[in-house]
Amino acid sequence: MRTIVVDTGVFVQALGRVSGFENFLDVLQEKYEDRIVCTTEIKKEYRGKVRISGLPFDIFARKVREELKKKNKIKMIGKSQLDKVDISSCKKLSDKYDVKIIKAAIAARAACIITLDHVLLGFDPYKCEKHLVRICLPEKYVDERRN
Repeated sequence: MRTIVVDTGVFVQALGRVSGFENFLDVLQEKYEDRIVCTTEIKKEYRGKVRISGLPFDIFARKVREELKKKNKIKMIGKSQLDKVDISSCKKLSDKYDVKIIKAAIAARAACIITLDHVLLGFDPYKCEKHLVRICLPEKYVDERRN
């Protein structure tokens, strides 16, 4: 089983079936055993992005339940696991959100981070604590999983 971290923008647009993002969700739900890593902080970011996007929260929550949770596609990482991750000796990140994403990826031993954030994409590959995390666009993830 492979774990991935999905940036807020990608996650919300995929669940909202925004054009160009439906392939990402389809691939995640296919035969692959990939699971999305989530933390309390990342969940808060998702909720905030849903409010901004205009997608009604009850619809978003239903989609998460039906399309991801019921299929065991979400892996929660607790605060105790995150607290064990020290990225102070790794490449420096200036954005607090990027730090949350990287820490979640390291704690879960994620294979990759899916993002549209060009700053975060510039850190690909991110190596920390003997763990290498790939950082890529949703299209690249889809292409790699289907080929």
